Amino acid sequence: MKHILLTIALGLSTLTAQAQWKAETQNNPIDGAYVIAYTPTVNGAWLKMFQYRVDSVYAAVGLILGGGYTCTEEPSFDIAFKVDGSWVKYSLTGLTSKDREKVYLTVDILAQFGDNFARASQVMIRINDEHCGVDNHIFSMAGSAAALKIMTKPL
Repeated sequence: MKHILLTIALGLSTLTAQAQWKAETQNNPIDGAYVIAYTPTVNGAWLKMFQYRVDSVYAAVGLILGGGYTCTEEPSFDIAFKVDGSWVKYSLTGLTSKDREKVYLTVDILAQFGDNFARASQVMIRINDEHCGVDNHIFSMAGSAAALKIMTKPL
């Protein structure tokens, strides 16, 4: 009986320890060292943080939403963070990639969202594409605080 309870306890602790957001340092001869943070794909969509840097110093972190097709070059989007059981909503404008499969949410996460990004348990993003229609995505924000901390460190 003790073995069964121990197995269940270890199994549950393993499940809760897994983070949605993952961060890692990339290094190659052309770009040098840089950090990426991303979510696993959920229903074909994914989120990735990207850095703006000035002379190797952190300047800002933005978001890329991928996995869909967006017709409008500068779609509006709504982003809502679930913080302490309540939703906090923002409305902004993004930029679509040339292949139309990514939307760059070019905002400084820290300046625009404060610590709602780091404290949220979920994020919902709605792309309001005036030509192709509305596209909704929901992601877990587990591990977002740690990923954001890594993304804002100077290399």
